[in-house]
Amino acid sequence: MKKMPRGKFKRTVVGTGTAAKVGGKVLKYLVKKPFLSDENRSKAKQELSKETASTIFQTLTLLKGTALKIAQFLSMELDLLPDELRDELSKSYNSVPPLNRAIVRKILDNQFKKPFERVFEKFDLKAFAAASLGQVHRAYTYDGDKIAVKIQYPGVKNTIKSDLKLVKTVVRPLSNASFVLPMLDEIEEKLIEETDYIKESESQTFFKERLKIESVKIPKVYEEYSGDVIIASEYIEGVSLDIWIKSDPKQEDKDRIATILYEIFIRGLYELNCIHADPNPGNFIITKDLKVGLIDFGCIKRLNPEFLKVYIKLNKTILMGDQEYTKFLDDLNLLKKELAPKIKENIFKIMVKIGRWYNRFYKEEYFDFSKNKDIFHEPQEYFKELAKYRNYFRSQPDFVFLDRTRYGLYRIFEQMQVKIKIRNKYEWSTK
Repeated sequence: MKKMPRGKFKRTVVGTGTAAKVGGKVLKYLVKKPFLSDENRSKAKQELSKETASTIFQTLTLLKGTALKIAQFLSMELDLLPDELRDELSKSYNSVPPLNRAIVRKILDNQFKKPFERVFEKFDLKAFAAASLGQVHRAYTYDGDKIAVKIQYPGVKNTIKSDLKLVKTVVRPLSNASFVLPMLDEIEEKLIEETDYIKESESQTFFKERLKIESVKIPKVYEEYSGDVIIASEYIEGVSLDIWIKSDPKQEDKDRIATILYEIFIRGLYELNCIHADPNPGNFIITKDLKVGLIDFGCIKRLNPEFLKVYIKLNKTILMGDQEYTKFLDDLNLLKKELAPKIKENIFKIMVKIGRWYNRFYKEEYFDFSKNKDIFHEPQEYFKELAKYRNYFRSQPDFVFLDRTRYGLYRIFEQMQVKIKIRNKYEWSTK
């Protein structure tokens, strides 16, 4: 296993080296392209995507820290990235090489100002899972409690800006880099927030105390074992959602789990005005009794109640026609003022198409993802077209994180091929 490069210079060397490799592969393909048949050209392009995806993923996992978290963010942009790259990046949820045990020991000793053996009755120095900007270890307290201890990668706060530049360098040779690069500009603030483990502990406790769903387990925080770079939580027995899906569960069980996931989102949104905004499969633990453990609260979005008063009318307004929906979009204040009328018209035309597509999830009492396998193909071009107008949108983090979280859940439901009730008492009662 290669050692994680430390220091700005060493990390830059790795990043630029990877960019050179990716660029070389792209150049090789472009040289061959004119001489290939349509069939062989398609095969060569697919092979290029696989090779570049693997190269990029290996680099991001080697760099760890914010580079790895960026991989998780990008893997959620399911419609703007090639399937091959998305599949490689999704490995970052739970298949990441761990930190050296000596480094883990040093972090623990520094945090507690004494040997960690005097703090924990038992501590497994081998991580069992990757987490937001860190990794997770099993441990036992002297009271006999089994806990999960998340340790932040050392120096990660100081690498955010430089790692973002590195990732931009690495992905720039990709054919659709123009879509990927703006995403990277949007996530810097969220990454800084996710390095604040004190705030994350508070968010976890907030959900634990307020989101009361019988089929959901939110681990309590062990404050006496937590700190600036460590969060100790109640250990939840089970497997991550992606592994559970691969175990080929019964259809009724998949429908049940998907319903629970959706309830977490909807009730958090309208009862707490706060959502767990990182719907990657590694953050959902499925227990033997088919409950969902909700973990990793580094990416939490608190929403403005005034914004939600408008947002809750979304489905009703779409059904009222294009004119009313366009007015609704204006009320959301998504676009900058003083736009040229033609630009605004073009943007709203795209968003009306997206709105019509989105409303399809509500037309029936239950939406069957297994019978709508192509439903996510339709909006892909809409999203790509809309991305061209990014500079005309106002900063609207409420809408962006809410939209991405909801869409991310729907893509999980598509993967699970479930039949669930998307209509809900909060939004549907406004009809």
